Amino acid sequence: FIQTNHMFGYEKIQIEGFDLFIATKEKLLIDCLLFQKTGISTEEIHPLLNEKLDTDTIISFLKRIGNLSLIKRAGYLLEQHGTDIHEEFKELIEQDTNYTKLNQLLPRTRTRNKKWKINENS
Repeated sequence: FIQTNHMFGYEKIQIEGFDLFIATKEKLLIDCLLFQKTGISTEEIHPLLNEKLDTDTIISFLKRIGNLSLIKRAGYLLEQHGTDIHEEFKELIEQDTNYTKLNQLLPRTRTRNKKWKINENS
């Protein structure tokens, strides 16, 4: 089940007379991080992060969803691949006292990233 407020970021294509909705690369990245508990690990996301992604679209989608844990995971991973979106969310992150697990499927570790308030557990 996916909340209706998460139903955006899709392109409509037609194959053999049928309409299909396919997630944009930016939405796919966000969905993979948002729905990690369904079995998608951060390691599986790295090939997508090497693709050309529209940073403004990602920022817009993150703001639209408004999930701070998602923002921190996405920002941390994007930064590892050369894209820094921290300034857009700096105030929100600084107000938060919790460290978010990078990979929700794994236990916490002692390694932390203070900038993104991420527990680097993968």
